[in-house]
Amino acid sequence: MCIRDSSAGAWLSARVALDVEVQEEHGFDGSELAGVISISGSGFEMTDEQTWEMFPRERRWARRFAVEEPGVDWKVAASVIPLLETADVDNAPPFLLLYSTHEWKALARQNRLLWDALNSEGIHVTLIGVDSGGHRRNVLALSHEERELPRYVLSFVQEGPDFQAPGRTEPSLGEQRH
Repeated sequence: MCIRDSSAGAWLSARVALDVEVQEEHGFDGSELAGVISISGSGFEMTDEQTWEMFPRERRWARRFAVEEPGVDWKVAASVIPLLETADVDNAPPFLLLYSTHEWKALARQNRLLWDALNSEGIHVTLIGVDSGGHRRNVLALSHEERELPRYVLSFVQEGPDFQAPGRTEPSLGEQRH
């Protein structure tokens, strides 16, 4: 089984794949996941100050991701990357991180931060910038099989950890819009 979602839903998919406490609480064996497909994911590392400099929507995201527990820093509690400290990285599924080449720089950065963290833990991860028209248009692009985005998704589902993005190099985040 692969799980796929976009934007804040991609954050949720990453949590399901990496948060051992959530898995145990809901009786889910994370090793059953064949892969995680994140499309223009956000909120992977909320404590990253560069993200907030590029994307001054901290109060908006606080409402979306906040943990309502006294004395708990919402940015730390909501971040996905720290979950790698307790995650079963040996059995973690492969990740496909897709984002639009017309994405906000801050969201592209969040994908790069997750790519770096997963890669440093030895988890199979692929990061691809696609020309899908922007953050909000990614979902629309999925319904057009001739487009790049759905082709990558289908190839990843079929190939799993053997997935290789043909002819792609690691995208530069300097080319993304604010």
